Amino acid sequence: MKIHSINGYDLDKKKIVGTVIDHGVHAASMIGDYDKRSKTVHWKTEVKDPNGKPMVQKTLITQERANERVLVLMVPGEEKNDFTKFMQIRFVKRN
Repeated sequence: MKIHSINGYDLDKKKIVGTVIDHGVHAASMIGDYDKRSKTVHWKTEVKDPNGKPMVQKTLITQERANERVLVLMVPGEEKNDFTKFMQIRFVKRN
């Protein structure tokens, strides 16, 4: 599976923005902020499921150490405004 994304900083919105296109039929739009203190990017992703129903996901990317990042993807939970951890990936740079 190939995933293509374009990310940048929107000066008008004062937010990190991005678009992701993968093997699905709909592109995903992302908007986020960087928390300097916790070294975490907080993304909100709006996408449509394969049936065209809108869905929101949340992603956190945290710099744990100089050579280590953790990505946590959350999907809608059972309750309104509730999110459930769907997956976690730990990226470690090898020296």
